[in-house]
Amino acid sequence: MEDQDHRQFGQYMFQSHESSRDFLKNSTPELDLLVELARAHPGCLGARLTGGGFGGATINLVSYHHAEAFMEFMARQYETRSGHKLQPVVCQIVDGAG
Repeated sequence: MEDQDHRQFGQYMFQSHESSRDFLKNSTPELDLLVELARAHPGCLGARLTGGGFGGATINLVSYHHAEAFMEFMARQYETRSGHKLQPVVCQIVDGAG
């Protein structure tokens, strides 16, 4: 992240999700669907499960200029594919306390 290589960091996020899913077996079909949908959006650089899996949430690294369209896409596609609504929440990367 210090090098501002967000694309590479995003790839690590996708790989981290796959590792959790395949080796730790702590994902769910719903989380896998969210990561699959996120990967399909051109503004998404990376996605992975968070919160320990087993029904938690995903965190997505999205280009600032694509954030609104990404949230709309995810909500619409997830409801279409799963029959359940979701509520995206925006967080922004900022300098840390140190």
